[in-house]
Amino acid sequence: MKKTFVLFVLVMILSLSVFSVSFLTPDAGIVEEGHIYIDTFNPAWGLKWGLFGFIETGVSQVNNGGYIKAGFNNIQDIPVKFSVAYSSDFFWYSNVTSAIGYETDLIYFDVGGIFNQQEEYNYETETSSIINNYAAFAKTSLNILKEETSESFINIESGLSFDKNFALENYMVSFYGVQHYYNKIWIYDGLNLYAGVQFVNDVGSEIILMEDMKIVLGLSSRIKIF
Repeated sequence: MKKTFVLFVLVMILSLSVFSVSFLTPDAGIVEEGHIYIDTFNPAWGLKWGLFGFIETGVSQVNNGGYIKAGFNNIQDIPVKFSVAYSSDFFWYSNVTSAIGYETDLIYFDVGGIFNQQEEYNYETETSSIINNYAAFAKTSLNILKEETSESFINIESGLSFDKNFALENYMVSFYGVQHYYNKIWIYDGLNLYAGVQFVNDVGSEIILMEDMKIVLGLSSRIKIF
């Protein structure tokens, strides 16, 4: 338990040491009303949109299926973000996520937690059971360069997964860059290009680069409806 706590603290400190647009883990903010976000980068494909100024919904790999989220992007002009979300893959898996974050012109960071429930079916006994597990995540994004036509970010994200007894099962660390272009192309309001790596490993297992290391690459944009 002591080792688990130390690892948790180290991962959180790593994430909070440095900030972007769409992320590899759930974020605390809400998509602005009247906007549709299109994420076509690995491993975080998704389509999401904002409603009424406090609701976000869509289908997202980050949220493991369809989801709906409620929250806010500031509190009386203080840039504190908070949200609670429910998501489901429509079959066997669902979760509740909550996150809180803070944003300035130079840096964004947040922390959050996830409660998961998954139905597992035993074909031998022809019975099903509900398995609970938990996760925690943190991220930070730093604006490293702002130019006339674009701005660049360095992102660090981390996550820990626990079983029903809160024993650590696996961990994740991601490091990637994002370059945001202001240009408007047809109906698209700006363009974001992603490049980096994500490392995921089960605790106590052998590190196999082909299985544990993923390439973060692709692009995302948004459509402004009104």
